[in-house]
Amino acid sequence: MFQRKALPVKSNMPTSAAALIMLNIGAGLDIPTGSFLPGKHGEFMLNGGLGIVWGVTGKGNNFKTTILEWAMGRAAARYSYDMETDITTYDTEMNKDSNRILRLLQRNPEFAERNPFEEGIYTITGKSEMYGDKWFEGLKEFLLEKEKNAKALMQPTPFLSVDKRSLIEIMQPTFSLIDSFSEFETSDIAKILDDNLLGEAGGNTVYMRQNLAKNRLLMEYPRLGVGNQHYLLNSAHFGKELQMASGPYAPPPEKKMNSMRPGDKVKGVPDKYFYLVHWLGHASGSTVLKNKDNVVDYPRDTDDKRVGDTDLWEVPVNTLRSKSGSSSWSTTLVVSQTEGVLPSLTEFHMLRKSRFALVGNDQNYVNCFLPDEKLSRSVIRRKLDASAQLRRATNIASELYQMTLYHNVIERDILMDGPELFAKIKEQGYNWEMILNRTRGWWKTYNENHPLLPLSTKDLLNMAKGRYHPFWLEADKQTIKKEFDNPTGYQFY
Repeated sequence: MFQRKALPVKSNMPTSAAALIMLNIGAGLDIPTGSFLPGKHGEFMLNGGLGIVWGVTGKGNNFKTTILEWAMGRAAARYSYDMETDITTYDTEMNKDSNRILRLLQRNPEFAERNPFEEGIYTITGKSEMYGDKWFEGLKEFLLEKEKNAKALMQPTPFLSVDKRSLIEIMQPTFSLIDSFSEFETSDIAKILDDNLLGEAGGNTVYMRQNLAKNRLLMEYPRLGVGNQHYLLNSAHFGKELQMASGPYAPPPEKKMNSMRPGDKVKGVPDKYFYLVHWLGHASGSTVLKNKDNVVDYPRDTDDKRVGDTDLWEVPVNTLRSKSGSSSWSTTLVVSQTEGVLPSLTEFHMLRKSRFALVGNDQNYVNCFLPDEKLSRSVIRRKLDASAQLRRATNIASELYQMTLYHNVIERDILMDGPELFAKIKEQGYNWEMILNRTRGWWKTYNENHPLLPLSTKDLLNMAKGRYHPFWLEADKQTIKKEFDNPTGYQFY
């Protein structure tokens, strides 16, 4: 057998983690941005969702800010179970309502009985308090303090390192939102504007200087963000490039990215923005979700029948840029003006439109993973709010459906539809009621005492094929091992 000689020298360079760590948030945003990574027990967890620099662009009134506040709150709630987090928002447009944000936060069970503003976890800073350069300097100071305290903040993930000998460790995740990056203004720009009247030559360099400041932020941030596990979210305005020339000899409109149409523009951002953002979604429009009688398509209760109700919206989001998955894919979020993004209803809406994993007719059906729960359009919203079991079944079905769309996520030889997966798991001797009540598909920092046990949709597919047995389950396939059995009253999922 051929034997290679060992190289007599070695570079001795430090090794990066096997992957940039993303945080699962659901609502159809994890699977297309992620991949399944192996854990130390043979399990696979999904590394997808919220990335280090994460943006949403769009015209006004398309729920950009609502999407970002939901994503940040969802990630902060899930990933601060073991250790507290820190959330900061820089409000460049000075229109934040902390009471509304609190309502959105408290829809996460981990925050349901808490007030992160009173606890000092969540801070909103407006441009009236400080300009963007001063805010960013404050953020840098915070991240350098995290760096100094790295040992106390490090936690293992469930993902194996690149050499497969240990688990990838990260610092406790923290979060910031710049809303909006288009209106991000530094103190030197403010001084130029104060010192020069409209039309004066002294103000001509404003936009060039502003782009230089934003470029510097974008150059400095990735090392700080990745190294200190800080997730920076941002919104940006969207519109058309102003064409200075017209007529038959005018140059054609520029196409900024392959996924954008010629002449489309993300306003107030430098070109470097498109290279450094981890994921950029375009909220391309919004439509009231109503039925043929002009009442809300998914009522909150039996009295929610007001004609012309505009609380619930369907928001298409097109991916303009994704470093961890393909670009140009799109999804649709279901957004309530009063309750924010509704992740489980979004996942159900996806299934209803595709008729995937829903058994029955157009009016009455069941989720194939929860066959005894009768569903219909008029009851699904309140049933999802009331039942963690139904939310879990909906999430499994929606992830399975997404795997049929995004072929790079899963091996073709283990993929199956919903009814087949349900039947094969039962044939293998596992208990679906236990799976739906006691497991979660999202990863978290490694704590074997969490009340929900790790079980990804890929794990379920491997279980159906006889290739995986959950490490927290006894050989009888029914009983949770005592060291992992830590139930709680929370309806987590």
